[in-house]
Amino acid sequence: MAERQLVAEVDADHGIAQGYRFDAFLSYSHAADGRLAPALRNGLHRFAKPLFELRVLRVFRDETSLSANPALWPSIEAALTESRFFILMSSRVWDVRTGTELAVLRGHENGLWDAVISPDGTRVVTASGDGTARLWDLPKRKEKAVLRGHMDAVVTAAISADGSKVVTASEDNTARLWDLNTGKILAVLRGHEHWLYAAAFSPDGTRIVTVSDDFTARLWDANTGKELAVLHGHESPVVSAAFSPDDNKIVTTSWDKTARIWDVPRSKQELIDLARQRVQRSLTSDERRRFFLSADQAAQGGY
Repeated sequence: MAERQLVAEVDADHGIAQGYRFDAFLSYSHAADGRLAPALRNGLHRFAKPLFELRVLRVFRDETSLSANPALWPSIEAALTESRFFILMSSRVWDVRTGTELAVLRGHENGLWDAVISPDGTRVVTASGDGTARLWDLPKRKEKAVLRGHMDAVVTAAISADGSKVVTASEDNTARLWDLNTGKILAVLRGHEHWLYAAAFSPDGTRIVTVSDDFTARLWDANTGKELAVLHGHESPVVSAAFSPDDNKIVTTSWDKTARIWDVPRSKQELIDLARQRVQRSLTSDERRRFFLSADQAAQGGY
């Protein structure tokens, strides 16, 4: 059996999760991504690494061709099962039941960071280091629109539950809201002071949460693009966020080794409606004033 060529460049093993030999397994097309894959691996080695610390990630990247060396498959499969994360460098569509490749979506001019399929399964949005997101017609296997406007890499995309909107997050410190049917820009979400890592819609599609290297998460109105609240508290970059199924809570995770649970701030009218439900009488002037103050504090991140 030919010897596999493993590229990991490991300086320390203490960063690997217990029970795994590798932190990540990097799968890629040698023909299409032969240059980009090594750059991605090197970027992962530097990712979130203070200058004074050694690298702690072990990334498996095989440089051999399985078609030319089929005997290597058992060793590749073993590395895959011993890896904590699987990284696929591709804009390809697969049948999950058979593993058959259905389509190759070509058009981006740089590596891809993310891809998401619409709830009805008819559209795909891809996010790329070329500064664009692209909208694809899945049944026709063709590009429908190029979402241009970001000034740096687009790192992620999310589609609303009703399939009407898509939000993209970028290293240009902004998120952008688009019409998923036409590809037209609806709003630019400005406020973060550093690049973004992720964005997500609330289940009811009325709000968006974004997370950033600036140590904050921010809540936005998905209809207007208006900032509703800044969630302060983390002491390191915030890298992910998710809404609860009832839309009332957000959980964020950070490199500060914590996850935080937040109440979703309500609008002034929602606070008034809630008060009317709980108090079976007309509000006094003082009660109205206090509810409006609460809404103003929520809009300013005072929760």
